[in-house]
Amino acid sequence: MLSHRGSAGHRCDECRACGGRARGDGDSRLTVGAGDAGAGFAIDYALTAIPGDAAYFHAQFRRVNPLPYKEVFAIVDGIRGKGHYVGTYLAHGANSPGWWGEGEVKFYIDGDDAFPTIAGTGKEDYFLGSYAYLSRHPDGENRATDYTTPFAGYHQIVDPDSNVDQRRFGQYRWHIPDPIRFERDLKVTIQSLGWRGDGPYLPLQDDLVAVAYWYQTEPHRPFPPLPDREELLIDWTAPLNHLGRLGEIRLENPPGDRYNIDPQALLDGETGSDDPGDGQWLGFEGTDLVAVVDLQSIRAVQEIAVRFLEQQDEGISDPTAVDILVSADGKTYESVALADADEPEQGRIRTHRATLPHREIRYVKIVAGNDGGTQAAQRAWLLADEIVIR
Repeated sequence: MLSHRGSAGHRCDECRACGGRARGDGDSRLTVGAGDAGAGFAIDYALTAIPGDAAYFHAQFRRVNPLPYKEVFAIVDGIRGKGHYVGTYLAHGANSPGWWGEGEVKFYIDGDDAFPTIAGTGKEDYFLGSYAYLSRHPDGENRATDYTTPFAGYHQIVDPDSNVDQRRFGQYRWHIPDPIRFERDLKVTIQSLGWRGDGPYLPLQDDLVAVAYWYQTEPHRPFPPLPDREELLIDWTAPLNHLGRLGEIRLENPPGDRYNIDPQALLDGETGSDDPGDGQWLGFEGTDLVAVVDLQSIRAVQEIAVRFLEQQDEGISDPTAVDILVSADGKTYESVALADADEPEQGRIRTHRATLPHREIRYVKIVAGNDGGTQAAQRAWLLADEIVIR
């Protein structure tokens, strides 16, 4: 039983059998800001006879960020024994714009492997929603709407209108009236899929987190180790969430030491303000920005953008042109666009953006031209931050 009300705290109760003895070990890896979050425990028990074939409660946590391209996410795997599956909690962090919930939840029961015993029709359908969780609002617009019920819910929606900031969602399903029973083994998976612009499914590389709940007879197989605290942290202060944050960057021309000189600042999710001295901007004096980003594996990319700051009175110029090139092997690059410039933010910040038809690539190369300076005695600065890859 789980309660969801407000934000100060939440409660989860479970019923379990303990044969002969019981011991509780706590390992809190929660953090809030720079401190630790609190977790409390209360144990009520009754002394009674337990049948020898009693099923015991189990729960297992898993997280993958990002999900490798075209792979499925294992909500739980390797269950051996007899029992019944009673619930799923799934958190989804979208690393790409657009709809993210087209993946099917699949149950492989008692030896089924090539084909699932139970196959769903979409993520929101499994959590007892439908059609992207949309509902008609009083203003006539269809928008995703949260809900909580005793057995299913879509309770968390962090989905900024910009479609660039962090987008995170929370869903649960309790199989109390409809347990999934198994005699020998069980595996539960979900795909991470969106839509391509021309119709086919788009494999996503999102941040997926799940807790699976089930009862089974003992013994159970060992669980995979929990991630350490650093792997579990979500940096909510970072305004951007994109695939580039997972990559490494190499610059052909070193940045000048008047501004930030750390190349990874171009991928850290922290965006520079209209103040060139805020510590976020990398500056290139009289030289072009030539950056190569390695995404670490093949990924489906649909948008690449770079932000620049212009302050002519400070000798800081907008790039003469921004060329975006992509490659699968890091050797052969193809120019996909001379990036178009958006309307300036805050009057001085301009984003140069290119939209791709879902290219499968690993490397992104940015070439931004520096006009060299407006006066013979002064070399122009080119200030960049952030390279956004989605």
